[in-house]
Amino acid sequence: MLCNLTGTILALPCIMRVCLTFYRTVAFPLIFISMVCGYQVWSAQTAYFILPVFWVKIITSLIIGTYIALFRSEQFIFFNNLGYSRTRLLAYSFLLDFLIWLFIMGVTAKML
Repeated sequence: MLCNLTGTILALPCIMRVCLTFYRTVAFPLIFISMVCGYQVWSAQTAYFILPVFWVKIITSLIIGTYIALFRSEQFIFFNNLGYSRTRLLAYSFLLDFLIWLFIMGVTAKML
């Protein structure tokens, strides 16, 4: 077992380590899409364009999540043996991706 501190605040670094290990497999396309979304908002020169870009980000994240779940399902066996379900891994990784997207949109909004 990777960490035996389930249910305590000390388990947070272990959860982060496992989620970042999983996020590495989808980080490049997700961060690339976030940067393209930031560029689209910047080129539109208005912060009102963030809402349509938000939905583009959500849809592309769902497509990438579906691709991972269908065609790369063998990697979930490793994480399942560590005690992490597929749903939990996808939720944590897309939460991290959404935080990265918010940071990029915040920087883009400051540049306008």
